[in-house]
Amino acid sequence: MSGGWRMRTTVRAVVPAAVIALSVTAARAAPQTPPPGARATAAPLATHTCVVTDRQPGPWPGPRGEVLCLEQRLRDVGYLDAASVDGWWGPADVAAIRAAQQYLTPRGVSSGRAGVADRTFLRAIGAAVVPGPANPARRCRVLGVIGDSLTFQSIPVLLGALYGSGLDTVVVAAHGRRAIMTHTPDDLDSGLDAAAWMRRLPIDCWLVAIGTNDVIDIARGAADYSHRQAIEAMMTAIDPAGRAPVLWVNLRTAAATGRNANANMVTFNGVLRNATRRWKNLHVADWAATRPGGFKQDGVHLNPAAQRTRAAWIASELARQIG
Repeated sequence: MSGGWRMRTTVRAVVPAAVIALSVTAARAAPQTPPPGARATAAPLATHTCVVTDRQPGPWPGPRGEVLCLEQRLRDVGYLDAASVDGWWGPADVAAIRAAQQYLTPRGVSSGRAGVADRTFLRAIGAAVVPGPANPARRCRVLGVIGDSLTFQSIPVLLGALYGSGLDTVVVAAHGRRAIMTHTPDDLDSGLDAAAWMRRLPIDCWLVAIGTNDVIDIARGAADYSHRQAIEAMMTAIDPAGRAPVLWVNLRTAAATGRNANANMVTFNGVLRNATRRWKNLHVADWAATRPGGFKQDGVHLNPAAQRTRAAWIASELARQIG
């Protein structure tokens, strides 16, 4: 699957009022200045909604961990080159902010003061959130989301639905061509890589919405692993002890033939259902059984109305099956 929620093409009305992205508190260190001649080594980049704190009052720079996260997000949406993702606040960061604002503002998206990464700007690029009121009765308070383009294209509406259900924090790692096991030239992380870096965060439950690209690759003979191996690897990467609750959204397409054929998804779904016997922490959200409509011409991706329907359904299933 290709494409995704890209700022340069789909920014119009990207941001619902108070539900944008994430809020995981970084270390509350003072802003740092690099020593003369120093340049930090950036962590591997992942196209994800960046993890920053909603309590950062702005303007930036903030703690170095938060600066790095903002830089990663600016890189994700195409306004900062990889070499500048180093955690040190500088002219390249300000220039990237201004460039993003020059795109956003004429399209009616409030993006803050020129060159300043205040809350308005963070909200506009999907890098910060003012979460809704938390529900203390929820078992799942901090949710990690691993997804492909179905998630990537619907990040704003999915976050709206999830925060609206009472979650404290949602950490999203999604990309338009993401597979569980393999990398692509424009995605440096696989699903396994995403789980590895996300496990460093205080995540207590997981939403997995990935597998379509693996099924397609297996169907066309481009993968050297099976459906079962992909599922086992993903569950092991999340929690090898099998304790953290995982809700895995199963697969469906509208294609009757070819590598995208729904018959291939049905096979994967059967393997996924069988995996619940081995992984007692695995719950399956049977999206396929809802017989969803609203597919785009490729038979894989969803139109905006269907994205909203799917997001609301996922939030409901998460509350029902995991709590």
